[in-house]
Amino acid sequence: MENINGSLNREFIMKQINVIEYLPKIMEELKKGILINTKNGDKTNSMTIAWGQVGIEWGKMFFTTYIRHGRFTHEQIEATKEFTVSVPLQRTPEVAKAIGYIGSRSGRDIDKLSDMNLTLLEGKEVKSPAIKELPLTLECKVIYNQEQNIDNIPQEIKESCYPQDVPSDNPMANKDYHTVYYGEIVNAYILEESDFAPVEQPKEEKKSPKALWIILLALLLLLGAGSFIYNRINKPQTYRTVVREEMSSVYSNTGLVNDSRVQNFVSKNPEILNSVAITEIRESFSENNSIKTKNVVITLKNKTDKDINDLEVVINLLDKKGKIIEDIDEDIETIGANSDYTLNISIENDKAVNWELADIKKG
Repeated sequence: MENINGSLNREFIMKQINVIEYLPKIMEELKKGILINTKNGDKTNSMTIAWGQVGIEWGKMFFTTYIRHGRFTHEQIEATKEFTVSVPLQRTPEVAKAIGYIGSRSGRDIDKLSDMNLTLLEGKEVKSPAIKELPLTLECKVIYNQEQNIDNIPQEIKESCYPQDVPSDNPMANKDYHTVYYGEIVNAYILEESDFAPVEQPKEEKKSPKALWIILLALLLLLGAGSFIYNRINKPQTYRTVVREEMSSVYSNTGLVNDSRVQNFVSKNPEILNSVAITEIRESFSENNSIKTKNVVITLKNKTDKDINDLEVVINLLDKKGKIIEDIDEDIETIGANSDYTLNISIENDKAVNWELADIKKG
């Protein structure tokens, strides 16, 4: 994941999350103030919001935000039709100071994010950035917006929330009414630092031709000795194998496995739970002759009283930045009524470091 306002010593990864699981945290922090971020061309901006909703409409999950007409963010969203939401997991004094500063100034003529030394990282599905210091991130694309109907707002709310005594160009003005933006949540994750840290490689010393011949001769002698020992003792295996196995837990109420790699798909396609559940995921990590392989076993359960025929399961393979590099299609001829079916997938680490469930559909 690339830093877009300076270099980093560490790599960041997007840990995919189920929005519903983190909804209490999102709403708790929203009341205190969180950030909404936009990018139009070279201009990046953030504003502090304390009004918003997470909900489902038209079968899609939305973050709904309310932006006054006079705000610079209003111009940005009107131009790009997208934004990100940044939520702190820990409201440190530095984070609280940044949220307060950003909420009291306009970004038209200053760079508020740079002033607060916040670290911006590229989004995956949108151009608006994520923020390292507020790591819970929702990437949103606007698919609907609506102006407030002033006539339907009670007079006491007009007086308290829309006072007309401060001009609109004042950053603290609340004179203008709002546009309501429905941002479909197209990606949700928490930014985490990975174990990768680039280091400068030492310069190799040039070796003389004589030294190279000595090294080559030593290698040949070692190779011959190894072959001799192998033939004498007839060792059946010449490599070390390391295997580690992990298993995910299961939701007791739905039978859905508690694993973000499948929950992101299920949250967008909840109807799948009417017929098929993912009840278990097992992973074994093996290393043979320095070739690392991840072996994934996924157990599907037919929750109905009838056979399910001709299913296709699509698995996306992801690189360390969370980007899709390949998809695997697994065809299932039949899952018997009230029966389990096991999928076996092998992933070599030079291809991918992670995976996610992309689709379950009729073949």
